Amino acid sequence: MQARGPNISFTSDPEAFAQAPLFMGYVDGVTDTANGRSLCFPSSATGAQIYSIVSKYLRDHPEQWNQRADELVIRSLRATFSCAKK
Repeated sequence: MQARGPNISFTSDPEAFAQAPLFMGYVDGVTDTANGRSLCFPSSATGAQIYSIVSKYLRDHPEQWNQRADELVIRSLRATFSCAKK
């Protein structure tokens, strides 16, 4: 069973639910480090939007799960939040 919000869904499985803060914290760390370098986030970008994009990318690409986690987060967000070339 899953509880769904407008931008992100959380499972009611206690173990998976307990892992959500770890996932969100890791994504926050990667995006904070990459912001202004390989990713550029507008002020309107929300955490829920970012977590949803990363989560969907990971679900859609299980063949990449053996790659570095930080690279997967950046790759998942690059299409939406790439920095404009100057």
